[in-house]
Amino acid sequence: MIARFFLKFGILFALAAPAAAAGLPRDCTLQRELIFDMMKAEYGAYNVWDATHGEMNTDERFASSVVVESGNAVAAGEVMAFGKPEKSVLLAEFDNRGRVVWEAAHPVKNLSYVKKLLLVPEGFVVLGAVMDKNSRAAPWLGFFDKTGKLTGQKTVAAPGVSSLVPDDMIAQTKGTGFILSASAGDEKKELFHAVIYHLDAKGAVKDSHGYQPGLDNRILGLNPVGDHYIGAGYLRGEDGRIGGWLLMLNGDGSLVWQQQYPRGRMAKLSKAASLKKDLFIAVGETEPLSGGNNAGWVMAVDVNGGALQWQRYYTTPGMDQSARDVLVNMEGMASVMMQVSKPPNDERTEDNNDFVRLLTVNERGVLFLSDEYFNAQGAEASQMIGGRAGERIITGRTDMVYKIEPKPGEPVETLKHGWDAWIVAGAPMESFSDPCLSVNAFSP
Repeated sequence: MIARFFLKFGILFALAAPAAAAGLPRDCTLQRELIFDMMKAEYGAYNVWDATHGEMNTDERFASSVVVESGNAVAAGEVMAFGKPEKSVLLAEFDNRGRVVWEAAHPVKNLSYVKKLLLVPEGFVVLGAVMDKNSRAAPWLGFFDKTGKLTGQKTVAAPGVSSLVPDDMIAQTKGTGFILSASAGDEKKELFHAVIYHLDAKGAVKDSHGYQPGLDNRILGLNPVGDHYIGAGYLRGEDGRIGGWLLMLNGDGSLVWQQQYPRGRMAKLSKAASLKKDLFIAVGETEPLSGGNNAGWVMAVDVNGGALQWQRYYTTPGMDQSARDVLVNMEGMASVMMQVSKPPNDERTEDNNDFVRLLTVNERGVLFLSDEYFNAQGAEASQMIGGRAGERIITGRTDMVYKIEPKPGEPVETLKHGWDAWIVAGAPMESFSDPCLSVNAFSP
């Protein structure tokens, strides 16, 4: 049975905490499956600082960020001038008040987008995608010093593959180099299979492992777990239905276990992380069988084989919702980054501006808090990382409107839309007490 909760302003206090506070009997039965219908918040949450980066005649986006030794955040993305197809890699460092310390932009031939920024001893490595004239993609690695100067670049070649789309990259847990997740296949037909590449510190391929279950599949997110790492993505079954997909991999890329999670018409997982010693938390989105708006999806699975422990669905009326990233703090609380967006074919109104929602949940799937972040005409998030003081640093872009003053003799002023890069340091994740954790958290 699926229980459903309605949340005004997106806030729910711990299920059982009010009863415990009042001295009433508490029910610590683990709710295996819940749906939360969440209203759009009327006011944005507190942030430590935020900043936009852009001009009236450019489109800009921050895709990823890292925290450097000083505690400042460095963000990477792309910038493109209106009316011109060429894109440049954009890098900028922000201090703890959101002020720019330095910035740099470097034109990259055939750059399509930036995907990830990694910190290395020499500076930074940017993962992006370059696209040839036949729309065939390839992973691109840019190497930058600590001031954003481009010192080298490399394209990852895949002989015999028509297109190789970069999905994620992490540093190797042992030694130097990187683990790259990419999707090999045909972008026009949208058919792929996942490939894991082990790269050396200069971006050269040392070895690779392909994964081909189902009609097609992709590993969209990677996270290290001790000497292993976990991949999250999707797998299309023989019946054509797309389901969430988790893989536990050894350091050499060999498979420990994999599990598929079909839900509704479609389900995809974007990221997974360790929630506690014996649990992973995985986040993504689902499309209901009955149609309608997509729901954000959060679940916990056993680390030894992916057995489902609990799952939660989060909906917002008239809006699509997808969970794109997750952070876990030292106390085992998880912050889930949700993108809440108007459906693609809907007209933009004052009531359906895109925004970002950060949910705070614990290992039992109890939802304690929802923080909403708005900006300009709509905000879109790409990634979330933890700051030096616990801030939740979000990178993305925001839909800006620029007012163009009329020239003498012209009748009225005009408005111009454009995307500005956006970075916000949200308030640190709060810790909440769950009295049910003093007993068996997974009592039947």
